Amino acid sequence: MPSINTPLNKGQCFLYKAGSQPRSIPEALTRHLYERLRARCPRQELWTRLAECGLTVEVFKAGEAALTYVQMAKLYQQTALALEDEMVGLWFRPMRIGALRNLLRVMIEAPSLGESLERFAQFMNLMLDDYQLDMVETQKMIRLELKPRTPFCDINPLGHVLILKLAHGILTWLSGDDLAAFHVGFAFVRPDKVADLDTFFSAPLGFNERYSTISFRLQDGDRQGTRRFADITSFIELAPESWIKTIPVRSSVSACVYEILSLDIGRPFNQVSCDLNVSARTLNRKLRADNLSFREIRNKLRQERAKRDLVDSNITLDEIAYALGFNSTAAFHRAFRQWTGTSPGAYRTAHKPRH
Repeated sequence: MPSINTPLNKGQCFLYKAGSQPRSIPEALTRHLYERLRARCPRQELWTRLAECGLTVEVFKAGEAALTYVQMAKLYQQTALALEDEMVGLWFRPMRIGALRNLLRVMIEAPSLGESLERFAQFMNLMLDDYQLDMVETQKMIRLELKPRTPFCDINPLGHVLILKLAHGILTWLSGDDLAAFHVGFAFVRPDKVADLDTFFSAPLGFNERYSTISFRLQDGDRQGTRRFADITSFIELAPESWIKTIPVRSSVSACVYEILSLDIGRPFNQVSCDLNVSARTLNRKLRADNLSFREIRNKLRQERAKRDLVDSNITLDEIAYALGFNSTAAFHRAFRQWTGTSPGAYRTAHKPRH
């Protein structure tokens, strides 16, 4: 963990790159698409489908395939058609061709973005056998949680990434504006090529969390843009590029603060303002514009990490309190009870899996 006096590299705050072109397409996605297509198609059909994308088998035999977004989109379409699955074999049950169009029709009729996200969760829960999507609303946040239906569900990291990105991409399209995710968390360990996921989300990323989640700062009254049923056809024709290639053009200061604190939860406010090259007064003003405060962001992180450590580890309450920057275990107890209405020990007993 960085010390409080260590300057943070602004490359660590993904939203500094908002508005720039993505550097690459996650190699895991292109490799998955090719391997699925190769497994399904006879050799001649494989060559033909790759040629439709401007690709050859040799591109993938050479190692990492550097595809353009157009090539990736065409390869995704060819794989979806071959598998008859718009989620290209990433989930237990196929998402049949035409399902995305029906999903858009359901979401486009919603009166608000929050309602659209809820409809997304309801629709996908009809499609998924092994996982379910829950929408959690707080006073200032809406969060989509991908939860296993049984304790023994395998985690397919690429499946988790794409279903969260699909939600993000459709909401961005519906809003007609740049819709930055506040935080994206994954229930798998941090991959070696984490920059690939930065390409997808341009948002603060967390790993080894209890569930895979994506959070937005949406209010109940947030209106959708002016999308119409006639717009769906062009979205489908460009898919998956239409929902993958969504890079916000405005950075969220609160999201950058969240990410800095996720790297060093004890970092003081004045040091964070220096990290962002703004004065403390300006940072306060920008956070108020996001309807948040520095303390609220830190407490959100503390609460998330406390719950995770209580359930997913055996470290002591003293160690958790110290890691979260509390002056004493008693202070941690008081804060946790204020967040959840129960004590850390009782929370651990109630939620920790029994083996």
